[in-house]
Amino acid sequence: MAYLDAVSRMGLEGSPARQYAGFAAAASAAITGGITEAQAVAGGETFTAELTADTYLAAGTGPIGSIANTQALIDGIVSAQGEAAGWNAVRSSIAVTDITRTSDTVATLTLPALAYSITADETLTWTIPAEAVAGSDAIVGAPTITITNAAEAVPEVTGGGWAALNWYDGYRQKKRRREKRRDEILEEIEEIRDETDAEIAQLLHKQIEVDARETELAELEAMVQSSYTRKQAEKAAEYNQKVAKAYVRAAAQASFSAVEAFEREMEQLREEEEFLFLAIALLQ
Repeated sequence: MAYLDAVSRMGLEGSPARQYAGFAAAASAAITGGITEAQAVAGGETFTAELTADTYLAAGTGPIGSIANTQALIDGIVSAQGEAAGWNAVRSSIAVTDITRTSDTVATLTLPALAYSITADETLTWTIPAEAVAGSDAIVGAPTITITNAAEAVPEVTGGGWAALNWYDGYRQKKRRREKRRDEILEEIEEIRDETDAEIAQLLHKQIEVDARETELAELEAMVQSSYTRKQAEKAAEYNQKVAKAYVRAAAQASFSAVEAFEREMEQLREEEEFLFLAIALLQ
């Protein structure tokens, strides 16, 4: 009894896994994960949190392997940054069914496709909430998770060509993946039968669209500024005069309107090239 009273006074009561021979072991969570921006957009990647000296509580209902208070577990993954379409903004797209209790000590998050876009690396800290574990304390996991921004890796020009031809196609593919994910979200909204909930969801979707577009243009502007030189402007002119003018204007003005004009010219050019390529293929 004296031992139990001492443990209680010291605040060490909790999971038996945290007590041994009168001493309480310090609970910890080993975090694994680390992805690129493109992988976050595509989905399918995993983060894991493995506990030491504590265990996850199983949910009372639901599928086998589910975790109690799973939403709190998702909310515990927080970015140190606050971008408009970064982790903290898109985390609400993660469902409780995306996390599984792989074992008593391992929780695995499988990322869905996210409408995600960043201009710099994000650093995530996963704090395991007290309500999801047998012990009485929240556990700050380590190490942190890094999501790498694709825009930081603007390719250098090594073959004497126009750099924008390389990085614009990458930007274009990412944009299409984000648009696909936003279309999927819109389809989910259209299935909501409650009018009030549907209206709120529509407003949130519109805000996501606005934020995502601003992030896209900021990313494109950064790419233009990073690659622009007089020599690159000359290479652009060799490729296409209209596109080159838009490229130079976007670099000089550094405004969203100028960047949008450059994007329109590039899109038109790429669509024309794709059409010609298809036509040639059909004639062969």
